[in-house]
Amino acid sequence: MKNSIILTAFFILIKIAAQAQGTFDNRKLCIRKFITSAYIDKKDASFIINNYMYSAPDDTIHRKKKEALIAALLGKLISETGSVINSSDYKISKYAEFAGKKVKFNTSDDKNFVVLSVKNKPIIYFAFKGTRIISFYHINKGSLSYFLIA
Repeated sequence: MKNSIILTAFFILIKIAAQAQGTFDNRKLCIRKFITSAYIDKKDASFIINNYMYSAPDDTIHRKKKEALIAALLGKLISETGSVINSSDYKISKYAEFAGKKVKFNTSDDKNFVVLSVKNKPIIYFAFKGTRIISFYHINKGSLSYFLIA
């Protein structure tokens, strides 16, 4: 009886670990596609929103306003990071596992944060809901950073 409980718990832990790794792999794929679409293919905000961004079912932001905000944030992000991101030697890491110096966010719940870095320097931080991007842009206010969510 005791062995079957231990064995069941072991399989549950393996399943949870596999699901977490699968989620991270899907997030990495989403980021790679986002980078290709935004930086190389120069896709518009509507395409980015439809293919990579999370939209809450009860979203109150009008679609055109959301597209305008995402377009502005994409433009700013690309102008700030374009030359670095165009090199293909970037690395995608979970926020908690990134070993370099990183910004501190206004929450301790960082399991949904992902860091894109080049040469161990963070370039872009992403916030996720499942496998869709909630935000790819943050601002610093004092010692903390905050994701801008559209």
